[in-house]
Amino acid sequence: MHAVLVKARQGDPDSFAELIKPYERLIYNLAWHYAHNREDAKDITQDTYIKAYKNLGQCKSADSFKAWLTRIVITTSLDYLRARKRNAEDSLDEREEAGIFFAAASHDQDPEAKVLANETSDAVRRAVSLLPAEQRTLVILRDLQGFSYEEISKTMNLPLGTVKSRLSRARLKLRELLLGHSRLNVEGRNSHA
Repeated sequence: MHAVLVKARQGDPDSFAELIKPYERLIYNLAWHYAHNREDAKDITQDTYIKAYKNLGQCKSADSFKAWLTRIVITTSLDYLRARKRNAEDSLDEREEAGIFFAAASHDQDPEAKVLANETSDAVRRAVSLLPAEQRTLVILRDLQGFSYEEISKTMNLPLGTVKSRLSRARLKLRELLLGHSRLNVEGRNSHA
């Protein structure tokens, strides 16, 4: 991998493609978790590739490439969201059936169970999008992408204990948001009854 990084730094596009290949799905999934729609996730992914290619000299080693690349996609995603918010084109509630956020309900489930599963997925997605940027990133990396605490520590340049405590606070905040959403749904259904 080190030789591939060296060639990519020298401007070899094939080496860069080889370097990025194992992380294509990770990059897209992270972008999707921030943008919540396919087209924006594709744009963020492309911007991430361009930034990574242009700044490859800043990657210290092949061993730190994944963490370095993850930081780029997170920063690119957050920048994209800020720009979208400034342009008043916020589409965080747009529904996407990409099957990335949560596994889709199985085909043998009854229709009510499918509706409930979709409502739950939407509620979690909205709640995660309401978390402050760092908390959102921690939840996405750990709970949705399966990063280890050590990988998150390396990616975010935070001590391991800080990652654990901040993730704990993020999960508490997420729980509060979900409980608030749940109460609103129950109250809304009761008022229609």
